Formats: sequence, C-alpha cells, structure tokens
Amino acid sequence: MKTRTILVALCLITGYLTTAPIASAKGYQINDNTAVFFTTFTIDASYGMFGIPLMADHTVTYNDRVDVLGYKLTGGSETLPKVAKVSDVVLSSAPIAGMRYEMATGSVATFTLMSIVTLDETIDTDMTSTITKLPFWVDGRRTTLHQNQLDELPTATLEQ
Repeated sequence: MKTRTILVALCLITGYLTTAPIASAKGYQINDNTAVFFTTFTIDASYGMFGIPLMADHTVTYNDRVDVLGYKLTGGSETLPKVAKVSDVVLSSAPIAGMRYEMATGSVATFTLMSIVTLDETIDTDMTSTITKLPFWVDGRRTTLHQNQLDELPTATLEQ
C-alpha cells in the first residue's frame, strides 16, 4: 500500500511540476486519508541577492520568528480531522546553499511548496493550504513578506 501511494504521489508531483504555471495552487487526494498540496509562486530578486528557505512547517503563523516557510491547513465547513503526518518541502530549480535557495541579484525563480498530508480519518471535507509566513534574506539580512503580500499568494484547495 505504501509503495502504491508513493508512486501515485511521485506521478502527481512530476506531472504537476512539468506543467505548473507561474502562480498557482491545487490539492489532490491520493487515497482515503492522504492529500498532496502544491502552491507555486515566483520571486524576483531585483534589488539584492535573495535566500529562500528550503523547509516548511504547517504550524507556523505570521507572528512566529522562524527560518522556514509557514503555512496552515484548514478544513471546509467542518473542523479538519487530526493530522497524523505531514511531509513538506519547498521545491525550486534555484541553486541551494545550506538550508536556503540562493538567487543572484536580478534573477527570477519559481518556488513550489509541496505538502503531503495524512489524516487520522478519511478525508470527507474540503481542505486548504495557505502560506502564513515567508521569511527570506536579502544580501544576508533576514526579512519577511508582509501580510498583504501573503494574501496575494494563491491558496491550494482540495475539494470534495
């Protein structure tokens, strides 16, 4: 069962990444209690050398001071069932240095937050994945996107 789930997830990931537009978000149900979410966004390093985190965490809120991309999982009209396991990472073709993607001044890169979410129960409600925190570094100095900029990023939705 795990091998089949992993193969389905890899097929979805490969298909999604080869056809993903510049700004998009989508959720796919893999089996009864597992879903995968993709949120794609583009960053323009027009005024300095940028660093973008590789790691993500679904429990991070806007006010948390962390060095990972934060996002939240929510249920539709009902409460989201208990999350059993989450695997998440930020994907990009940008070069990696340490735990960050590096972007040269004047470059543009596309990033995809990928989250594989397994719930304790069967998925029977709409689910969303929304980015809540995006720290980044400009010429080595840490900063973060403001809330109004985060609000412009797409929300990944898994509809029942």
